[in-house]
Amino acid sequence: MMAHLGFHVGWLLLLLLLQPAFGWINLHEVYKIVNEIPDVDVHKMVKSAENDIKDVDQVLKKVATGVQDLTDVILSALEKVDHSGCKCVDYNCGCCLDLKIPSIQLDDTARNPPSICFDIPNLKEIASACVEFYDLDISSSNFHGCIRVELELIHVKLVHEDLGCFNIPVKENMT
Repeated sequence: MMAHLGFHVGWLLLLLLLQPAFGWINLHEVYKIVNEIPDVDVHKMVKSAENDIKDVDQVLKKVATGVQDLTDVILSALEKVDHSGCKCVDYNCGCCLDLKIPSIQLDDTARNPPSICFDIPNLKEIASACVEFYDLDISSSNFHGCIRVELELIHVKLVHEDLGCFNIPVKENMT
């Protein structure tokens, strides 16, 4: 309140000093104009900032829950891998194989395929996640690969986490 009073007094003194240069100044009108200048409510600004921080905290908690859900899905999928190179998650199944065609010297592999990205449920407007499989390799004894997860919030990368690598044994007749 004291700063507010000092602000008004400062304006009035300035106008009184400038009065000879500009002619007669109606002090009642000056005071009325000065009183219309809005006060800055620092307490209200701090409360608003605290609420914004709480909102961001809630969004980050939802993102963390989404990461945990994604991790559970990936681990569940890895548990369902059979040794034929095929795997199923719920009713979605897929098979991978190493394609070697020696007659035309084609060895097509997917050592570092592109990331698989998707929106996080209930946050699709502001948050997305990507799963990246990398360092994929298949040998006569196992299938090796690594998994990385990235999370973005409003197009800003928040999390870039390596989940680790896996080695899955393969049947000898697979390669």
